[in-house]
Amino acid sequence: MRYCQHCKRTGVDMHKNSRMGNGKYSYMCNECHTERTKKYRETANGKAKIYAAVKKSTKKFQYKQNSRMKLNHKIASGRILKPAKCSACLELKMVEGHHIDYSKPLDVMWLCKKCHRTLFHKHD
Repeated sequence: MRYCQHCKRTGVDMHKNSRMGNGKYSYMCNECHTERTKKYRETANGKAKIYAAVKKSTKKFQYKQNSRMKLNHKIASGRILKPAKCSACLELKMVEGHHIDYSKPLDVMWLCKKCHRTLFHKHD
């Protein structure tokens, strides 16, 4: 039976942590893992790793960054208005632009965070 190494709860969604020395895995409930990750991201080492990862991704996928910057510029200048509704679930929520084709930077689907994440994981 799996249990959270931090709070010792069982029967909840677990996050699989990296291998321990004996070839086994340790587990942490999603709540404890999220809390631990948030704390780490606030440390100097965590901030440096996030900065390095973002810089590497931006350099590797420059075409994506260019599309995002063009869209953000149009939004900031008022030429494009973000809708108040998610185009997938039609709920009034904060929306994010999803580029279907990065060669068309202003052609986006407006999705809430939950629908955007769902769509992103379908492509994996």
